[in-house]
Amino acid sequence: MLKTKKHLLLLVVLIALLTVAACSGKPAEAPVEPDAPETEKEWPAVTIEYWHINNETFGLPAIRQLIEEFNATNGKNITVVEKFIPDVYTGVAQNLQASLAAGIYPGVVQVGYVYLNYFADNFPQFTDPQTVIEKYAPEDAGFLDEIYSEAVLALGTSISGRTLGMPYSVSTPLLYYNADLFREAGLDPDNPPATWDEVRAAAEAIKEKTGLYGLYLQAPTDTYNVIPIMLSNGLDEMYQINADGTYAAAFNTPETIEAWTFIQEMTSDGLNIHVPLEEGVGAFAGGTVGMMITTSGRINYLMENTEFDVRATYHPTWGDKDRKVCIGGNLLVIVAENEDDILASWEWLKFIFKPESIALWTQGTGYLPPTKTAVESVEIKEWLDSNPMASIAYKQLLSDAVPWTSWPGPNGLQVDQYLVDMRDAILSNFDDVQTAVDDAESKINTLLNQ
Repeated sequence: MLKTKKHLLLLVVLIALLTVAACSGKPAEAPVEPDAPETEKEWPAVTIEYWHINNETFGLPAIRQLIEEFNATNGKNITVVEKFIPDVYTGVAQNLQASLAAGIYPGVVQVGYVYLNYFADNFPQFTDPQTVIEKYAPEDAGFLDEIYSEAVLALGTSISGRTLGMPYSVSTPLLYYNADLFREAGLDPDNPPATWDEVRAAAEAIKEKTGLYGLYLQAPTDTYNVIPIMLSNGLDEMYQINADGTYAAAFNTPETIEAWTFIQEMTSDGLNIHVPLEEGVGAFAGGTVGMMITTSGRINYLMENTEFDVRATYHPTWGDKDRKVCIGGNLLVIVAENEDDILASWEWLKFIFKPESIALWTQGTGYLPPTKTAVESVEIKEWLDSNPMASIAYKQLLSDAVPWTSWPGPNGLQVDQYLVDMRDAILSNFDDVQTAVDDAESKINTLLNQ
């Protein structure tokens, strides 16, 4: 682009000089033909990495398909290489810290919404989309407004008001269930559990009639399923801002103790299996667990890799209290070192935010469409109409979803880990619930104000 502008400027100067020569009455020399403007194919060859959390059971085939198409068609000498990062968004943050410390900039990374504020405070090396547009791609000035609603764009905006990246993957947690096991246990698959009490009753029936576990409550190294258990039982927020500007954890309430005691008893009674994420997902997909609470991002995998009648319903509520589930997923952030890599990363982002690319990603995972342009596309509308599980996830997003708590300050990664440790103390070690919650609260309060 810069070279093209120089060529155009040269052409203008040549025309001006020729005009002056003609006015002076001196014979003008034959005009020199300017070089033809450079085409997009003359971009320097650039390779960038795309860091993601998606393994074979969680969207990797769709990523590979998108990359293959982009690499073959971008016409700008750009090559994208995917890199899977284990341990979900915690793993991304930890690996990125090590990579940048070694002077290695990947290109584009998935940043979980849960680490939005942590990323803003700890990774100054990123380039936000508005800066990319203003500094390198002014022709894309209306791009963000064209594709995003204000509410979705806010998912990528930190507590300081800066939009760090582009919201991409959007999910809500669903209660998946094996309708065949329901029938075997004497349950009605057309009337799935709606409350936690009903989940327990269904789990008891499954265990009694089949000898199998009733439930797998997703247990990754993040708080995607930890926070909704508390928020849905009457909690307004996970932390509060004090009058003096300090922060304080707000989750240590009688309702929180009640909720975790209920889940602990389900686990100790052999109704809920508490194991690592992929083991639990595999157990459900293999037909040895009757129900599973996990992200809608696994809809496609479960549809294609189960041999039973798999269905899904809304996340369970605590009695008649309002359902509050976290908006899961990630934003895509540019972490590139130089102009060529930044522009290459931007071209990759523009490609995967095309409606047809979003449709491929959505249908290849179960993530929900983040952009106005995708939601309005015929392909997405038909997909939602024909896929009951995706339709439920989308309705839940519109009615019951709240932002995934992103802790303020530079210690959000460790704060989240303390909540994961609390969960595991309760469900793996069967520690006293109040003691485990007290311990997490104390540690988190210390970190929030450092």
